[in-house]
Amino acid sequence: MSIIKRNDRWGVKVSVGGKQVWVGTFPTRREARQAESKFLAKHKPQDGERESCGEFVERWLAEYPRPRASTNKRYKDATVDFVKEFGARPLDTITRKEARGWAIKHQSKRSIVRTMYGDAMNEGIVDSNPFANLRLPLSRGRKDITALTVSQIDELAAAARKTHGAFGGQYAAMIKFAAYTGIRRGELSVIEWSDIDFEKGEIVVNKTLSNDTEILPPKNGKPRRIVLPPQAREALADVPRRLDTKRIFNTPNGKMFTKSTFHYHWHPVRCLFGQPKLAWHELRHFTATYLIQELNLPPRQAAQQLGHSDAGKLILSLYAHPDEDRMRDDIREAFKRDVA
Repeated sequence: MSIIKRNDRWGVKVSVGGKQVWVGTFPTRREARQAESKFLAKHKPQDGERESCGEFVERWLAEYPRPRASTNKRYKDATVDFVKEFGARPLDTITRKEARGWAIKHQSKRSIVRTMYGDAMNEGIVDSNPFANLRLPLSRGRKDITALTVSQIDELAAAARKTHGAFGGQYAAMIKFAAYTGIRRGELSVIEWSDIDFEKGEIVVNKTLSNDTEILPPKNGKPRRIVLPPQAREALADVPRRLDTKRIFNTPNGKMFTKSTFHYHWHPVRCLFGQPKLAWHELRHFTATYLIQELNLPPRQAAQQLGHSDAGKLILSLYAHPDEDRMRDDIREAFKRDVA
């Protein structure tokens, strides 16, 4: 359903049976809402006409596609378990208690089902969203993760050289390049030599590999220009330029890195390193922490390097975990300077 401002009046448009119906225009928003409620009450479908959860999921995926193929696949995968449990039930019969129980079992998927119910509300199929405001405990995400240190990045690079033989030097360079630039895995897969400005010491990040099938603009949809750190520039010296591709980083047979080939090469390295569950994404965590704690840069600058558009809020909440002992030492030094 939708109430639309039209000059000094309010228009009402609702969805009935998947079709948009114009109800009319009204002098005030309140009158528009009243007209909307009356129309929906009059045209409320009977039990046999109500759309089931399974039917709506199928239609929702088709009629509400997201811009990226990877997002559409994630949405489709997330609704499989929802349909298994509630598929035959009318969409508007799922209670808040049932929604909460399902969301606890499928925490990583609850936000997608909540979004789906939001679209169903906009269509007038349901009156409320049982998945909204469930007040479930939030995951701490990366807040409890201890960032890798500079020496550990060196150890990972050494493990790569030992694990992958002749290809080890190139893979070690890939690890150090990712750690000091902070670029994402999908961006790393498709970055080209022409994206590096060695004279200015900058990198243009203008594309990413999405779902192993599409090369799209990077996350947030905008190319960005970031700094090429000395450590990343030095690492590139171990990467030979190939004649058969413009990409910087490739598998040993010259193919583009995908999710599976990333895992294939990364897993033995992290096992030798002693952390068999270490995620590649922790290299970005290192970048953020290194920029803030070692280089003393403000979160806003670190966010620019990592490609965040929130002026550093996510950096502070997820990535950059200040060392408490170090902070106390800084405070002591500040007091000493003040009384000196």
